[in-house]
This record gives sequence, structure tokens and C-alpha cells, in this order.
Amino acid sequence: MAFHLPFFKSSDEADTAAQKTATNDFDRTIELGVSGMTCDHCVAHVTEELKALPDVGNVSVTLNSGGTSKVLVYTDHDIADEALREAVSEAGHYTVESIVR
Repeated sequence: MAFHLPFFKSSDEADTAAQKTATNDFDRTIELGVSGMTCDHCVAHVTEELKALPDVGNVSVTLNSGGTSKVLVYTDHDIADEALREAVSEAGHYTVESIVR
């Protein structure tokens, strides 16, 4: 069951806004499946660490508390899988389950 925080858009709204942002502002989107996030603090930590990576323009998270959350990373350049995994790990006890380019 997906859990949406009040200050986040619904998954349909977030997906639509995210697609528009990716299309208009960035060359590519990298989708991460991240487990271990349960609350808004988790989202903030993961977002902060990913945004700190070079070439990351924006990050959007659809929280799925207790499951695999969808994290979209918007960029103009490719980012190595290991750099993405390290950033998520640095944020806390979270695991990148999948990376889709």
C-alpha cells in the first residue's frame, strides 16, 4: 500500500509533473527502486544525498512505506550505478533494489 505525505502530490500527479520536468528540463531520468524508506524524514535524507551528486538536477520520490519506493533522478548526464547506490546508502539504512534507465 502506497503512503503519500500531505505535502507530496498523488502518484498520478507526481508522475505527470515529473514527466513534464524530465521532458522540459533534463535529458534523462533514472528510476531507482529504494527499500527501507518509511516516512518524510527518509524521503528528505535520500533526496538530499542524491541532489548532492554532480549533474543531478532534481529528485522526485513516491514513498511506499514498508515496500519499494520510486525515486526519479533527473539529470543531463549519466550517473554511475555505484554513485547512486552510495548516495542512497549514505542517507541511511536504505537499499537500491533496482535501477532503470
